[in-house]
Amino acid sequence: MPSSLRGCSNCRRTVGCGCARWSRSTCGIWYEGWEPLAVQASRLAARRVGAAEASAELAALRALLDRAESAAAAGEADREVGAHTAFHEQIVALGGNPLLARTMEQLSWQLQLLFGLREEPAQMRAQHAEMFRHIAAGDEELTAASTLLHVRDSRTVALRSLFGDT
Repeated sequence: MPSSLRGCSNCRRTVGCGCARWSRSTCGIWYEGWEPLAVQASRLAARRVGAAEASAELAALRALLDRAESAAAAGEADREVGAHTAFHEQIVALGGNPLLARTMEQLSWQLQLLFGLREEPAQMRAQHAEMFRHIAAGDEELTAASTLLHVRDSRTVALRSLFGDT
């Protein structure tokens, strides 16, 4: 069997494997893909909230913010990372677009790896809270802008953590 079909020696995945050490190029490619998808997902979430179509999902999103804060206060890093990952997944679900949800699902493993770096977690929690406020207000444009800032800041933090970029 060709090596490309056997997949990673650690997890056996043939695509989307996060086991290999991230290169600067891989990190850049991943963020180039994630940025527009995350921005669109948050815009759609705000649209649905603005149309009063998603009160239960909005409550679940709020609960994830609370879980991240609680985990951070208790020093439970794994639980905090899980809450951050679930926060982004809930935004996608809140957006209500199954194609976008399937596409974003392919990035979930890498998202967990990057959040697992746990660099500047207070800043990331604050940005999540800001994104939530704009989603809850149904403001698509401010939601998109705050998400764009969050993704770009996340990229900067990841590059600094992985490669010592300043």
